[in-house]
Amino acid sequence: MSLASYFKKRSVTTNQEKQSLFICDRNSLFHGGLDNEDHTILYSGDVKKALHFYIKAFGLKCEFVHENLNLAELTNGWCRIVSTGVNRELTNLTLLTPNIHHTFNQALTVGAISVQTPNKSSSGDLFALIRDTNGFLIELIQED
Repeated sequence: MSLASYFKKRSVTTNQEKQSLFICDRNSLFHGGLDNEDHTILYSGDVKKALHFYIKAFGLKCEFVHENLNLAELTNGWCRIVSTGVNRELTNLTLLTPNIHHTFNQALTVGAISVQTPNKSSSGDLFALIRDTNGFLIELIQED
């Protein structure tokens, strides 16, 4: 089973069609139930800049922005959030994309740093690795 198929199945079987990505000010006290598997929190020094990056790079949809701009919630857009960490030591975020080359190039255009260009894994999955504007590692996987 490819990684893309696994993550798609995982989303359905764990009832996680609405995965959320929260971007929170690094100095905030918001912890928002970190044990939940339906969301992840990325801590950023500039929530507005991070919000802009994730919307422009991956087409994620902004569901909520706190009036002080210290917290924002993003949900699936043309990329789907499928695998995330659950604490301040987030190691990587995985997104499924219908077109990995477009997504990879779009992310670079808005400030991502290339770690691994789109490439086939030994299991046959097309994947790429980038770092976002905060330095978080993002794994992109081409949907089946």
